[in-house]
Amino acid sequence: MNHLGKLSAIIILVALLASSVIGCTGEQGIAGPTGPQGLQGEQGIQGHEGPVGPRGERGPQGEQGIQGPQGIEGPPGASLNPLQIATLRWYEASEASNTFTAGFDPQSICFDGANIWVTNLWDNTVTKLDASDGSSVGTYSVGDAPWGICFDGANIWVANSNSDDVTKLRASNGDFIGTYSVGDSPRGICFDGANIWVANYFSDSVTKL
Repeated sequence: MNHLGKLSAIIILVALLASSVIGCTGEQGIAGPTGPQGLQGEQGIQGHEGPVGPRGERGPQGEQGIQGPQGIEGPPGASLNPLQIATLRWYEASEASNTFTAGFDPQSICFDGANIWVTNLWDNTVTKLDASDGSSVGTYSVGDAPWGICFDGANIWVANSNSDDVTKLRASNGDFIGTYSVGDSPRGICFDGANIWVANYFSDSVTKL
């Protein structure tokens, strides 16, 4: 056998040996256990501040604080004329004229903050006078024999003793608003901040309107 033949035989033999040593790829084996966690890296740069969130609900009111100390007593006030009358305003007692005309047999009187109102028992009217000078502003018809009168902050209420009812007038202009039945012979009348109270003379009762 020549040298070329020997070399070919050797190559063929090596190829056969190699194919017999390297077999087919086998199935993947089971994964091994997870290794230990690595060291934590350095903290990154802080990001930009986010927008402000919506305002939360108002919390409950706190408890009332302790009352503070009383202040220093002030100087005494000026002396007042005992003839002056304290209402919603002050008027001088020494006016040049202090008598003013009303109706027939004026019975009761009240003040609305600017004007004086008077019931005229036998005229079946009420008279309205300007409190600053006593001049007549108007006369307005009501029920039979008006007796008591009061002001509720917006209206005038008149107790009519013979017609057993109460008349309501608008204080600003005297317009008639309504009539309300009450007891027998209403006379006294007042306002409590919410309701009108009427004293009924002959029926021994009080009516709340």
